[in-house]
Amino acid sequence: MILVGDRGKLHRAKKADINVGISSRITARRHIILLDLDRMSIHELRNRVRRIKNMYRLAHFYVLKSSRGHYHAVCFQLVPFSMLLRIMKQLGDRRHYGYTKMRAHATLRISRKSAKKSSRIRFIQKIKGTDRENVKLKNQYFSLLGFEHGA
Repeated sequence: MILVGDRGKLHRAKKADINVGISSRITARRHIILLDLDRMSIHELRNRVRRIKNMYRLAHFYVLKSSRGHYHAVCFQLVPFSMLLRIMKQLGDRRHYGYTKMRAHATLRISRKSAKKSSRIRFIQKIKGTDRENVKLKNQYFSLLGFEHGA
């Protein structure tokens, strides 16, 4: 039996209920930056991510499109949880921020929302930053998404 958490409640999983996600927590005190940025243009997303990247002197960000108007931005530099929360709050992602704060780690879904929907995560662009990214983590993440050797 598989138990699946859904907003604080556990229930028996049906095949269609199982979602696969990536966690930001890498060690007890370090996280990668996982951002869920929805309902904005790609132009606005790029501007927001560049501003945050420059403000904190962060490594490269990888922008992925999960569906129409829905994006992920991922940075493979290890940061403290408090910095991850500050970045999320500054980007205005209230819902993802709330779940992240409650769970003490960020999660991005990489599977389809349902068996009926055919959304596939696609690589959009790399926004260059410092060279402080964890290449091993980046390659593992992109391998899970079915991309060759990262982006």
